[in-house]
Amino acid sequence: MRVLFVCSGNTCRSPMAEELAKVKFAARNLQVEEVASAGAHCGFGDPISANAAAALSERGIHSFHRSQPVTQNLADRYDLIVTMTWQHKAALAPFVEEDKLYSMREITPYGDIPDPYGGSIEDYRRCLEAIDKALDYVADFIRDRLHSGD
Repeated sequence: MRVLFVCSGNTCRSPMAEELAKVKFAARNLQVEEVASAGAHCGFGDPISANAAAALSERGIHSFHRSQPVTQNLADRYDLIVTMTWQHKAALAPFVEEDKLYSMREITPYGDIPDPYGGSIEDYRRCLEAIDKALDYVADFIRDRLHSGD
């Protein structure tokens, strides 16, 4: 299984989700071959935001992520695409298969992941904590899909 996380600019939420998911999925022995992230509204090559990198670093995770937009070719490479909000899902729906596109609010009881862009380090820590909790549900969702043969 290949998993892609998507937010707006691919410099805050989705790269934090990508990096934390790699750790969490490995710890749970999920058969996930690849975890990546992209943006619904971004260009190529922007670095992860300083506060997102700092929040990850506080957890011992170091990221050298560079942004990339979601394209048809990129979306086609992934088995599961998880968006941070329902608006991101709506933006991708015209070109992504419905059975592999989900927003966080569909997988978790927490709803959308709020955007910390432009906020304080504390805003990024809160966002990362929300992502951390949500990823437990995403991991369960992946496990269930793997066991059901989807």
